[in-house]
Amino acid sequence: MWNSLLPPEHLKQAIRQFVRPAPVSFVALLRVLPQLRGQDDLTVNKSFILWRGLSAEGVAALQKLHSESAIFFWLCSPDIYTRTGDAPFLRLVSRSCLLGESPWLPTLIHDRAPTAAESRDAVKQYVADLARYALPRT
Repeated sequence: MWNSLLPPEHLKQAIRQFVRPAPVSFVALLRVLPQLRGQDDLTVNKSFILWRGLSAEGVAALQKLHSESAIFFWLCSPDIYTRTGDAPFLRLVSRSCLLGESPWLPTLIHDRAPTAAESRDAVKQYVADLARYALPRT
């Protein structure tokens, strides 16, 4: 764990170093880099929330690394987060989402893009999980 505040370039290096061995969750990343915690959302196209409760510098670092193709966001099963209760505040993408609501797209972070097979498997798992987690239509 990095206990001291890191300057922006070192923060980006720490993120890259942590995600290099294997895909990691936002929860795991926040445990080792507590300076990433804050009040901002990391979003994709301002439509989907990847994670809520990040610092402004954390969002900037993750967006910069992603734009440089230094990190990639992998779709994952919400089970990775819900089994530990680490994302109870987020609603999954589904037909039950309210108009104007930004749904959660559960993701992992890694230093490489997923293979086609990994992407297919993740989408299949995500779609199967949607049926289990979706709120009933009212």
